[in-house]
Amino acid sequence: MLAGSPRGANEEVLILSHGFKLQMLTGLVQAKLAKRYRVTVKAGTRTIGVSYMIITAAGRKAIGG
Repeated sequence: MLAGSPRGANEEVLILSHGFKLQMLTGLVQAKLAKRYRVTVKAGTRTIGVSYMIITAAGRKAIGG
């Protein structure tokens, strides 16, 4: 999923829609195979923080890509 998403993937979508476990995603970040970043998004009058994950160069190398 992350390797096929050049801009990264929404963390909640990975968990809720694709069945990834938070512990596994956290493990990828701790192993430096993925990076987690947060963006602020305005939705109507509300401002919310959204977490994304993106594969790192080390993650691409680990999967042979």
